Amino acid sequence: MPRKIVALLWLTLAREFVLLRGQNISSLLPSSYIPSSTTEPPVYECPAREEIKPCVCHLIGKNQMEMDCSEVQDGDELRRVFSQEFLFSDFARLVMTGSNLTVLREGDLGVSSFTEIYIMNSNLVEIEDLALLGSADTLEYLDMYNNRLQGIPDISAFSRLSGVNLCRNFFTTFPTMNSATVRIIDFIGNPLISLPSDAFQGLPEIEYVFLDYCSLTGIIPGTFANNKKLFYLSLDGNSLNSLPLDAIQLSGLASYLFLQNNQLGHLASGSISGVTGSIYMKGNSLTELNEDVFRPMLENNANVHLEDNPFGCGCDIAWLILNQTLLDRLADSPSCSDGTPFIDLDPAYYEAMC
Repeated sequence: MPRKIVALLWLTLAREFVLLRGQNISSLLPSSYIPSSTTEPPVYECPAREEIKPCVCHLIGKNQMEMDCSEVQDGDELRRVFSQEFLFSDFARLVMTGSNLTVLREGDLGVSSFTEIYIMNSNLVEIEDLALLGSADTLEYLDMYNNRLQGIPDISAFSRLSGVNLCRNFFTTFPTMNSATVRIIDFIGNPLISLPSDAFQGLPEIEYVFLDYCSLTGIIPGTFANNKKLFYLSLDGNSLNSLPLDAIQLSGLASYLFLQNNQLGHLASGSISGVTGSIYMKGNSLTELNEDVFRPMLENNANVHLEDNPFGCGCDIAWLILNQTLLDRLADSPSCSDGTPFIDLDPAYYEAMC
């Protein structure tokens, strides 16, 4: 399965999180997240253009509105726009791309509510604790891609929130997050360095976690143990050089683990468990293929990707070369450090010498 295809299908999230205009994210969510209605929705009307400058309102179909406030310069300007009395104040989305806004304050959005909020590629440094509370009952997706944030407000009151994108901000510590509904967290490109062992304890519904390129140097045993629905974990491009016992435990069918382009040279027995889909470990520093580490993965029907590792191909690999069934479960074409592909190694040699 291609890289991150599961998350892309579910939430149409690309690595750069390009905003897909005109498509309501709620149409991509499970039906349990979409309220049923037997009444005809109202025909919406945007506020007058002159009244909301520099913001611009776009109609999405007949009954949804998008407010684009990318040209807003500061909180006072934003507050002036949303302090007005709109005929309809429940918007499908708020968009602010490349804005000069640095602080989103309580009251800046008035009484308006949003289903999706996109504040991206901006100078935003802070979101005050109650700044988004007007959307507590409506917000489904919060996208804060590529800003200057180091913290976020408490999200526990947001009863419909499913996805949070904090990719490429300035977080140096993982924030305390509590939510009964959030299923996707993206922290790609934040300089975290370390991850607390209780990072995800307040997120019982979490399924997808993206922690790529966060400068992580280690994983504390049990960090993911209590997240029984987590089945997609991406840790590509960090500085992990080893994994201890119980470092990563995933659940569910077709679970996926990404550990590509780290510095992994040692995996403890039992360091990875519960992965039944694919394990990607391309581009690390593995020199041995220890049986007690890798046999359980392969016997659990995981597809293991091991290209671009400097394997010595000594007797530590004999158990695999002599078992064609398990050898066939390697999903790519790993090679020894001298360039010899595993598939070209002679089983007779290993049977005689090992």
